[in-house]
Parts: sequence; C-alpha cells; structure tokens
Amino acid sequence: MKRTTAFILSLVGNILATCIWSLIILFMILVYLTPAQDPNEQNLVFGFLLTVIVMTAIALVFTWIGTFKLSGNQLWWAIFTIVIGSVFFFSPFFLPGILFIISGSISAAHYRRETEILS
Repeated sequence: MKRTTAFILSLVGNILATCIWSLIILFMILVYLTPAQDPNEQNLVFGFLLTVIVMTAIALVFTWIGTFKLSGNQLWWAIFTIVIGSVFFFSPFFLPGILFIISGSISAAHYRRETEILS
C-alpha cells in the first residue's frame, strides 16, 4: 500500500524543521556577534545554542532518512518518526513535531493493517 500521505506530511515536517534550524543558526550568529557586557553570559548562550544545533542536526539527518524509508514496509521508521515528533513537540520545532507524529502514526497504522491482511 502506498503511503503518500505519510510521506508528504513527513516531507513538509522536514522542510519546516530545516527552515527553523536555519533560523536558529542565524539567531546564534546574531547573538555571538552582538557585543555583550558580560562575555561569559554570551559564551554560555552560544554554547547552549551550539549544543541544540548539533543535537537537532543529528535528529534532522535521521528524520530525512526516515522520511524516505516510510514508504517501505518498515515499522521501525514509523516508530522512530513518532518518537522524534514527540521530542520535537516540546521544542521550537512544535509544528514539525506534530507533522512527524501524524505521519508516523499513519505509517504505523498502515503497517499493522498490511500484516493482518497477509495473515
């Protein structure tokens, strides 16, 4: 069974997440280049944002891979998409998180239906 709905939702979520990630990078550069009265505070914010950027980049790479694996009959990628969507839900990536949860749920529901039909 084709999973075009799950694929499109996940693709839109990835595009939105990548755009938000790029905006966070621009914000990080702006914070770093703005003169501050306390350089330690500026370095603390920069370090925090750098950590968020690196962790999110790793998650984004796997969600891009998962987007193209959702069209196959693999339950693991559907569950992974739901988990990443749940994590993204409580971050600046709120809307992509919702889209990931929906696309993973649709893909997992289609997987279960296919295995029941084959049995």
